[in-house]
Amino acid sequence: MSAPDLFAEFLACSEAMMAAAIDQDWAALQANANQRDEIEAAIKRQRAIERRPLNDREAEIFRRVLELDQEVRDRVEPWLKHAGKLLSRWGALSS
Repeated sequence: MSAPDLFAEFLACSEAMMAAAIDQDWAALQANANQRDEIEAAIKRQRAIERRPLNDREAEIFRRVLELDQEVRDRVEPWLKHAGKLLSRWGALSS
């Protein structure tokens, strides 16, 4: 896969993660995160071979991915805290 294709897929996975977070579809969120991790590894391998700075488009994609990551965290963290409280109560009940 070429660099432009990898970067487009990288962004697409981040956008899919955001959509999954909005829908509270945790399985889809995880699946897209796993796929994005694979794409990120491919980008790193390719960049190690090419040894060139990011072009403007690639840099913009990375900025957008970071923004989306923050938005996903903002949506997921309250749910994780709530789930943690429920699990700790359940653990106290099962003792």
